[in-house]
Amino acid sequence: MEIERIIAARKSEYLPATVQSAADFISFARDRLQPPDDIGPGYYPTICLSWSFTKPLPIELEINVDKFELYQFADRKTDIRHFDHIPGQPVPSELAALLSRTVDTKLLTDNDRLTH
Repeated sequence: MEIERIIAARKSEYLPATVQSAADFISFARDRLQPPDDIGPGYYPTICLSWSFTKPLPIELEINVDKFELYQFADRKTDIRHFDHIPGQPVPSELAALLSRTVDTKLLTDNDRLTH
């Protein structure tokens, strides 16, 4: 998987907790979500996954040491939600539900917008 290649290329830069959080996300996403359009390093030391096909707006997930950050991009505005995460634990249920509705079905309704 692309995320594993990114970690391997920058192994000394990523903290073990970030690598574990990435593994936790892969375990969740593998059979549930459409693959992201783009995977790359984020702000040190994070990993970013982007889905441009989600409607009505694209989303990006940033994997951090102790949380996941979900970004939704609109005209001149970015909505951000934080989901605390303990490495080695399942993806937070609220994030899992939101991603399952948006990335799996490729549909993001007004009720699913990141800011209510």
